[in-house]
Amino acid sequence: MALCVRGRHDAKIFCLAILLSSFFIYNSDKAVNNAAIDQLSLVTQLSKKIRVHAGDDPSGSRLAEFFPRFVWLLRDFQLELQDEDGDALTSNEYLEQCLQQQKGSSAAVKEQNQTRAAIRQLFEHRSCITLAHPTLGTNLPPSALKQLPELSKLAQGFQSGVNELRQRVLKEVRPKQVNGTPLTGLMLLGMADAYTKAINEGAVPTISTAWQSVLHIECGKALEAATSIYREGAHSAAMAEPPPSSASWQQQHEQLVRAALAKFREIAVGDNAGA
Repeated sequence: MALCVRGRHDAKIFCLAILLSSFFIYNSDKAVNNAAIDQLSLVTQLSKKIRVHAGDDPSGSRLAEFFPRFVWLLRDFQLELQDEDGDALTSNEYLEQCLQQQKGSSAAVKEQNQTRAAIRQLFEHRSCITLAHPTLGTNLPPSALKQLPELSKLAQGFQSGVNELRQRVLKEVRPKQVNGTPLTGLMLLGMADAYTKAINEGAVPTISTAWQSVLHIECGKALEAATSIYREGAHSAAMAEPPPSSASWQQQHEQLVRAALAKFREIAVGDNAGA
């Protein structure tokens, strides 16, 4: 997704996107320069706007394990990827170079360095993919993009970048997880609802609080399903003719308890799943 800095609404949307994503693509153009770093200044606010647990120190040090993989996609890239000695750089090495602290004491440099540090701290799994301009080095005029020609007719560098991005997404994208538990669609919706309510109320979204609300809902569903199994079985036994003997009922009761517990464990998530 592409982001622009437009005030509080962008900060809220960015915060929500990071919380719900397992694979985050930041789309910008040309190069990782000061202007691009300025556009990502929202990252420095994340440690202030998100907590793992209520009352955590707002350092952001524990947030990285809950944050998505970060891919910086650079469109219309034209730089030669070389270091100061003229040796070739990979796009990932280029990104890491750009995220190092820069010299300077001005307010702008200090703010940009804070953004660089926040990206390094919060996004442990980060990489970069570069895309040359689609028509660079071809006979196609820039206007040809309005007709969306076949990929094979576009610049080779652009084709390589698109294929790398596709392969990266297909290989690395995973379901969103919290504490090692993959989220279903309904669980992700529950997390989104909890985060949105907190953000709209001016509170700091807390990952553990949102997760506990999801666990409560999921374990409630599990308890309802387990109770239903036991009640239906007990009702059938009670209506049987002739009624079961004491020994027979005890055996059926134990079977129903095992079936109910199995159903509960099948649906429930979190520490209570093994109850």
